[in-house]
Amino acid sequence: MRLLQIGIVVALTLSLMGGCGGGGGGGDSITPPPPPPPPAPTVELTAIVESATDVSLAWTAPVVYATQGYAIYANGTAVEWTYAPITHYVYQGALPAARNCFFVVLGRWDFFLFYESEIRSEEVCVETPVLPPIPPLATGWTTGDAGLSRAVDVVPSIARAPEGYALDYLCDSAPGEAFSTIRGISSADYPPPKVVNGTACRAVVDRNLGYLHVFTIVGSELHYQSVWWDWVDRVWRTFVPERTIATDVDGGLAAAMGYVDPMEHTMHAVFNRTGKAVWIKAPYLSPSTGWREEVIGDGLVGPRSLVVAADGTAYAAVATAVQDGIGELAIYSRPADGAWSRFATFPDVLLSASMGAASIVAPAPGDLHLAFAKLDRQSGVSRLAHARFANGAWSETLLDAGANAAPAPAITIKEDDGGIFIAYGASRIDRRLPDYDLRLAARRAFAMDWELQVIDEAGNVAEKVDIATSIDMPTSTGWLEAVVIFYSDQAGPSRIAYGP
Repeated sequence: MRLLQIGIVVALTLSLMGGCGGGGGGGDSITPPPPPPPPAPTVELTAIVESATDVSLAWTAPVVYATQGYAIYANGTAVEWTYAPITHYVYQGALPAARNCFFVVLGRWDFFLFYESEIRSEEVCVETPVLPPIPPLATGWTTGDAGLSRAVDVVPSIARAPEGYALDYLCDSAPGEAFSTIRGISSADYPPPKVVNGTACRAVVDRNLGYLHVFTIVGSELHYQSVWWDWVDRVWRTFVPERTIATDVDGGLAAAMGYVDPMEHTMHAVFNRTGKAVWIKAPYLSPSTGWREEVIGDGLVGPRSLVVAADGTAYAAVATAVQDGIGELAIYSRPADGAWSRFATFPDVLLSASMGAASIVAPAPGDLHLAFAKLDRQSGVSRLAHARFANGAWSETLLDAGANAAPAPAITIKEDDGGIFIAYGASRIDRRLPDYDLRLAARRAFAMDWELQVIDEAGNVAEKVDIATSIDMPTSTGWLEAVVIFYSDQAGPSRIAYGP
């Protein structure tokens, strides 16, 4: 009986094994379970805070549709739609000092309509910093229409008279016109406006006789003439008749006077020619035949890109575009009897096609000041920058963290006390589009720190600027020693501001 039971168990075991391992056939095989389904498509999103109002978004996503695109949501609201393969976006409307949340939805485009799918990223939230403070509104300043009766987009060139001469001049021209107008700043009646041939007018006043040296562009030629206002007979007189001094000029005109001694001084100008900056000069006593040219280097100059120091050394600020209006600023120098050479280089500088990139002044030999707008890579804001070469070394200061500075600010230095003044257009970083107010950065005599002020907050008024100091301005209470700023953009006529 026991043997029978053992046999039955063995038979059942063999039956259940189905002949496995013994090479026997005919048994049923076990079907393995199906593999798990592939994971559902997802969008992976990252967010990086760039500033108080800017957040950089980037994402990865599978290709699901032939006409694939993405909807970008910020704080629960769709703010942008993109087409693949674009997978990045900088959101410039973040709330300062707050928690901002983002997600991206994958979808498809059907002509101009976007259809969202159920594929989306997880919500990603970041904390933005506090918005930098806005400088205070300046007191004691007068602003208004400059009264030039000109078309829009005009910034006149200021010709500062040397000590001992009562009159300062403007020379301005408007787009589409073939002439420029010279007029006095300090007098409402005299001298009457004088029309000269050409545009892009730049004028300088020589400190010996008070004559005006006027440079204009006529077609593609650079013209020069010298005129002066006769206060006795109250008429304009000509010292040097108009003449052509250079050809193949593309714009970017700046002018300056150089003084070595009372009997040896020169007239200088720089301009653009087929992607290169070109310098031209002539001795004061031979403006008819003494002009000579030299190529400075590759790049562009603007109306405040040239200065000549008291020792006769000329300096030029030349900008080379790199990408999207951001370029490299090269400073060149030329001793009175030497050749042009690169003196310094500044990266990430904003460029303007009509105004160049920088403003340059040299209050004394070996002392050089620059003003320019520079992209701050850390914050993404274009900051106002002041650079100085003194005691054989460069220093650089970034100013006004709360605004995007317009290209080509204007710098001047008071001759009597060394106070530094920089006029610039500034668009607050919490604005979606450029809207340039007029601001002033000043480091006054004997001050260690810079003060920032808003001069005109009308909005969109100061894309282009020019500045001068110690100009006598007539006021209701008498004559005022003032800082004078002319400024404009493409939305209205030139404006004037003057103050302490």
